[in-house]
Parts: sequence; structure tokens; C-alpha cells
Amino acid sequence: MGNERGIAMVMVMGFMFILSASSAAFISLSSNEMALTQRQNDATRTFYTGQAGLEQAIAGIRSLYALGNPPFIDADFDPIQAPALAGYTFDNFDISFSGASTQGPIQTGPLTGMQATLRPITITVQATSQTSGATTELIQTMQSQFITLFQFGIFYYEDLELLPGPNMTFSGPVHSNKDIYVGAGNNSTLSFDSTVTTTSNFYHGRKDGSNPLSQTGVVQFKDAVGIYQDTSIAPDSGGRTRLDSLHDDWILESQSRWDGLVRGQDHGVSDIELAFWPNSIPPHQIIERGDAGDSTEVKAAKFYYKADVRIIDGVAYDKDGNIIDLTYPDPDNPGETINPISTETFYNYREGTNVQVTEVDIAKMVQGAKTPANGVLYVSDSRGGGSGYQDGVRLVNGSTLPSGGLTVVSDNPMYIRGDYNTVSKKPAAVINDALTILSNSWNDANSNQSLNNRVASNTLINAAVMTGNTDTVAGGAYNGGVENLPRFLEKWSGKTLTYRGSIVDLWNSVTATGAWSYGSPQYTAPVRDWGYDTDFSDPAFQPPGIPFVYNIQRVQWQYDFD
Repeated sequence: MGNERGIAMVMVMGFMFILSASSAAFISLSSNEMALTQRQNDATRTFYTGQAGLEQAIAGIRSLYALGNPPFIDADFDPIQAPALAGYTFDNFDISFSGASTQGPIQTGPLTGMQATLRPITITVQATSQTSGATTELIQTMQSQFITLFQFGIFYYEDLELLPGPNMTFSGPVHSNKDIYVGAGNNSTLSFDSTVTTTSNFYHGRKDGSNPLSQTGVVQFKDAVGIYQDTSIAPDSGGRTRLDSLHDDWILESQSRWDGLVRGQDHGVSDIELAFWPNSIPPHQIIERGDAGDSTEVKAAKFYYKADVRIIDGVAYDKDGNIIDLTYPDPDNPGETINPISTETFYNYREGTNVQVTEVDIAKMVQGAKTPANGVLYVSDSRGGGSGYQDGVRLVNGSTLPSGGLTVVSDNPMYIRGDYNTVSKKPAAVINDALTILSNSWNDANSNQSLNNRVASNTLINAAVMTGNTDTVAGGAYNGGVENLPRFLEKWSGKTLTYRGSIVDLWNSVTATGAWSYGSPQYTAPVRDWGYDTDFSDPAFQPPGIPFVYNIQRVQWQYDFD
């Protein structure tokens, strides 16, 4: 009996020992699991803390661009600081450029297909829990996308026609949101050195209905390795021997021949909407005078409200509508004054009428420090209409512009006489109803004489151009094409107009609607040395007051727990 009780006691003791050991193990396991869970929870909280830092960095970057302070060097990101979150530290909060700028189409996001200046930005955020020491490092790669209005050598909202008589080579990307028509005169060549895209169709021929096969000159485009390839091709079922959207082999042959550098709607090209003004107003209104009924949205779009100096009907005003005096003492003639503004008249053979212009002497404005502080000058004149004249604006002596550049805007037809922006080139733009280039040899006194008395001389223009044109009507008159978007009134034969800039056509001219006609009495064509000014691809080289878009696109990200 006693032995049985002893054995039972040993068994109970053993069971209690096992139970105690099991309980201790369970408690230990539970404690470890609780600690592990707590650490995992803390690591998760640390991860979300890191994400908060990342989002603050992204918001800070977007804010810099939105406020018009785009960063150009790493130090420009310094104002963006890590958030202060109780219980956590940011051991690393770095924002820096991670590569050089490149030019090309945007590949993802709402602006896909637009040409842009692209630059990668890397954000590195390391967050640490002060409680557990858990650490998370997150790395986000962003892409800064700078889209300027002047991203193309030629940009048309409407049908784009380019059919010059003499040889012409254009360097720079070309785009139209409608059809493109190209051709070259007999024994001449039209050459493109960059991409040509249309959201509609591409035609080797004339919009005005002429037989496309009559365009006997050569049209050629560079392929991906820089070799010119023309449009000649074996006849298709319709007998077409020029490769364009009407040819049976257009889609595949164009891709093969030009390596995708010449594309249309059949290749998936879609409209490029610049969206620099509200859809509620026609584009021409952005150059028109301010009106008492203008909404806040319209005011933000019109250049009139952006200009620090406005010259209206010969009178100068500041941005607030106060009359200002642009005259100043003549340093060479004591007691006399210099006025950079005058009123001049001359004859325009294309319009078939006399023109009265507000003439702005750029050199005099620069000399007298009378240029607008923000670089935007608005000029509008309506005085001529009552006297039987067409109103206009003319810029003269514009070789040297203000140090910050100059944008001149008018709702009138605009004329540039002589070289423009040729000394220490600055960012410049001229925006108007229509643009006419008058050479260095232009003389108002000869304006209504025969063409032989209006002989041009070599002239150089460096400026972006936003202007209007007239329509070519199918079966009707040709509007002169891109080659005559800057209009002429002289005998340019054998003389060269050298142009570097960006040609943008967004509207039809409202005032200057005279029909294009070649030869006497209007003009003869210059040698056109024209091309895109690649400086406009630089975010730091933009004409004053010109709208642009910055977009910040997320590209990829990674994280690491510790």
C-alpha cells in the first residue's frame, strides 16, 4: 500500500514537473511570439513611416515645379525636409538627380507620346523605429518631364502643308494634329532631318487638288542611322509611285524605310493636346486684348494680362493699367528725348492695302531700360481701321534683346524688320495674328513700287513663332504652306533667310487674310535655311511668359527591411 502511494506521488510529481515545464515553454513561446509580432508590427509601422516620408518628398518635388521653381541641381531639392513623426527618425532623406537630361517621347502616363526633356530623380528614404530599432529603406525613382510649347520645330493644330519651290531642308521634329501634305518643285528637294508625325494622314501631294504625281521634286526623310530615304516606290494597285497614306504598302513600308520616324494615324499616332488654355475659348483669344467680362480662367490664358508693359493704340501702360512714360533723355543730345515708340505706314502687296503700325524700336527700349521687367510686351493698335489702313505692329533694331529674353505679343499682324536676336542669343518669341519678315534692306518708301525695287538681303531670325495662316481650300487656292507662314514682301531670289526657332500655327489669321500668291507684285522666295532651335529643349531657355507643363511621373520603387 505504502509503495503504491509512493509511486503515485512520484507520478504526480513527474506530471507536475512536465506541466510546469510545458507551461514555462508555452509562456516562453508566447513571449517570443508576442515579441516577434510586436517587432513585425513595428516594422510595418516603420515601413508606413518610410512611405510617409516618400510621399512628402514627392509632394515637395511637385510643389517646386508647380510654383515655377523647377530644380536644376541637387541643391535645389534642399527645401524639402523629412516629416517629424514621434518615435521614428529618418536616417537618410535624400532627393537627387540620378542621370542627365535626355530628349524623347514620354512612354507612360497621361502625356504619353509627347516630346519632352526627361530627367530621372531618385528619392531615398530610411526610417528607423526608436523603440525597436526596426529600419526600412525605400527608394523611389521618378521622372521629371518638361513639356514646352516649343517642343517641335513645326507644330500645327490644322492641316500642315509644306511644298516649297527651291531646295529646303528642315531640321527638327514636325507634327500636325491633322493631315500633312508635302511636295517639292521641279528639280528641287525637300528634306526632313527628324521625326514627322500626323494624327491623320500623310500625303505626297497638294491639298488644293493638284495631281500629286505632278510634284516631281524629291521628298526625303532620314532613317534611324541618318541616311536620307525618299518617297519613290513601285506602283501600287492605283498607280501611285509615291509612298504615302494612300499607297497600298504604306503601313509596313513606311516603318521599314524610315524606321518609324515618319508616322500617321495608321501607326497609332494620337492628337497632342498642349492644353495651355481653357477649351472654352478659341486659341486666337489668347492674343487678344483684355476685356471687362473675362473670367479668371480666360485671364490666366491671355498674354495681355501677363505683360508688364502694354502699348495700346500708341500709349504705354503698366500691368495695372497706369499710363507710363517710355521716353528718356538722349545721352548724345542734351535737352532732347528718345521715344522707342512711333507710328509708321507702308504698303503691303499681299493685303492690297496700306498698313499703319505701332513701331517698337527694341534697341531704344534696351538702351533706356524701358523693356518689361518680366520680359513680356503686349502691343495692340486699332487706330488705322478708321483711316482706311490695316493695323499692325513692327519690331525694328532687334539684334540685341534684354538679358532675360523677350516675348512680344499682338492681336495684330506683326512685322519684323531686319536681323532679330542675333547678338548673344536670348530666349525669344513673337506671337501674333500673322507674321511678315522684312529683310535688312527693306525701305518703306519703296513698299508700293515694283518688285525689282524691293530687293531683299540676307537676314537672320532667332525666335519662336506662334502665328496664324489662311486655309487652303480643296480645289481652291494654296495658302502658301509652312514655307510662307512667315510672309514676304520682297524679291528674295538668291538671298537667304536663316531661321532658328519653333514654328507653331494654332489659329487662322483674323486680320491679315490676304491670299498668298507667288511672284510679282508680292514676292519671290528666299533660300530657306530653317531649323529647330534645340535650345528650346532646355527648361532653362524658355521665352518669358510662355506656358509650359512639368509632369512628375513615378517610374519604379524598391524597399528593404532590417
